Amino acid sequence: MPVSRAPWWLYAIGVSFLGFFILENYTAIWGPAWIGFRSDYSDSSMRLREVAPDGAAARAGLETGDRIVAVDGIPIHGEKDFPNFKKL
Repeated sequence: MPVSRAPWWLYAIGVSFLGFFILENYTAIWGPAWIGFRSDYSDSSMRLREVAPDGAAARAGLETGDRIVAVDGIPIHGEKDFPNFKKL
């Protein structure tokens, strides 16, 4: 009995899954750097609680206590509008 091969599209799905798996692991291990601040969203805007002195936020001129009401014209009303992935 001859051995049947898988259809071509199954190989395409396998390669795309492998690429996604490699990309996910790469970004989890060597991913983007911490943005450089911790924030609070209690007053319908974003207030910076802590800004790392050597982080990207400090290089951009942000300081502890700054209130951010919009980013690129998009209003910040809560945590879902601008997620800060490194929580205390």
